[in-house]
Amino acid sequence: MATWVAGVVLSDATDQVDSRFNLGEALGGLILLGVAGTLPELAITASAAINGDLGLATGNLLGGIAMQTLVLVLLDATSRSKTPLTSLSKVLEPIIEAIFVILLVTMALLGPLLPASVAIGPVSPISLLIVIV
Repeated sequence: MATWVAGVVLSDATDQVDSRFNLGEALGGLILLGVAGTLPELAITASAAINGDLGLATGNLLGGIAMQTLVLVLLDATSRSKTPLTSLSKVLEPIIEAIFVILLVTMALLGPLLPASVAIGPVSPISLLIVIV
């Protein structure tokens, strides 16, 4: 319940920041709601990676993406509108964000296929590529 209330308050604050700085809803949501919403996920992933549990770290990130996608599907299925929610946006930003998510997840999943010999010190080239993208 507290998470729900905090989400509503954060959403209202995001709307106010959007209108004050003319960010647009998609960009404001990406910056404020995206960062605030992923803080627990970041903490779990970072602590798992530090402890060497890369399966938990990767599973946590991919599970978060899967759950968000499932929520969209459920909202589309239960919506009374004949048009799916995912097609109601008239701006390009969410589509570009979706393409980046697909690209980054693909790189993260393909990273383990590289041999350890291509690492640059303790860092995989895929990790560097993900940061650059």
